Amino acid sequence: MARCGCASSLCTCTVTGTGNVEVLGTGSPTNPYVIAVAPTKITVADSATVDMSITGAGTEASPFVISATSVATGATVSIYTTSGTWTKPAGKSYARVTVIGGGGGGGSGRRGATSTVRGGGGGGGAGGRSEAAYRLADLAATEPYVVGVAAAGAGANVTSDSNGIAGTAGNQSSFSSGLKGLVAGGGGAGGGGSTAGGSAGAAATVGTITGAVGGAGGVGGSSGGVGGASTSAGPSGGGGGAGITAANVGEAGGVGGSVAALGVSGGAAGSTAPTAGGIGSAHVTGVGTGGGGGGASNAGAAGAGGAGAAAGGGGGGGAGSLNSVGSTHPGGAGARGSVTIVVW
Repeated sequence: MARCGCASSLCTCTVTGTGNVEVLGTGSPTNPYVIAVAPTKITVADSATVDMSITGAGTEASPFVISATSVATGATVSIYTTSGTWTKPAGKSYARVTVIGGGGGGGSGRRGATSTVRGGGGGGGAGGRSEAAYRLADLAATEPYVVGVAAAGAGANVTSDSNGIAGTAGNQSSFSSGLKGLVAGGGGAGGGGSTAGGSAGAAATVGTITGAVGGAGGVGGSSGGVGGASTSAGPSGGGGGAGITAANVGEAGGVGGSVAALGVSGGAAGSTAPTAGGIGSAHVTGVGTGGGGGGASNAGAAGAGGAGAAAGGGGGGGAGSLNSVGSTHPGGAGARGSVTIVVW
């Protein structure tokens, strides 16, 4: 080809490449121009919903590989009702974890002869509630969590002239372990009725928001105790079972505790018909209230305690009864706990 700006044996023209064409060398006899095609340069850009990545050099031996992973947008809420292992999600930065312990089971009432005092069973205490915020970078790729299972209420008392049976204590829930661990205790069991009302189940003592105490069983002309109400956003206790006085007057059971902060009522009290206590109510946030206590009558079988609602509600106490009118009915079951994880 014709020389470019050549007055001697050297060319002084400049050769440049565009796009992916590369020009090497100075155009001299010792360093002539070399024109080559450079590998195509590919870059990727992430979006709010897609995480892009690229590997490879763009050569035949190492071709480009482009991949994409979907990323969830906004906050994601997961509510766990059984124990398991949580996996840290991609594309998120923070987590708020709430654990609620299980509620305690209600006790059953005393079975006795006419003209004697027959106390109702105590309501179960509510589970505790704990909350904590985490940076996801501080959590492991997987973290264990435990959901406290439901606690059984006392079985029916089938023996004449005998005291009622205590319920079962609630079970704790937890997330992670060690210094990062978060724990909420279970509620206490309602006591069995005697010639006095069954003792109220104790409130959970472990949790940033402790549970509410269950209601004591009724005796001596008083209705079953009202279940402990939660003054914050924790679960509530079960109502106490009704007793029968020495004058053979049956009473109504106690209402399950409410959660005023969430506007949720407890289970209804059993009547003197007699009827069983009502089941507690659950709020959309997963906080439960206590079951109602069973109602008592000297002429009919005792009312059973109502079950606490998940998560964490205490079971209602069962009522006392007459020897010849069937067994006392059982206490209500304490509700299971829960683990809720919100990530964003």
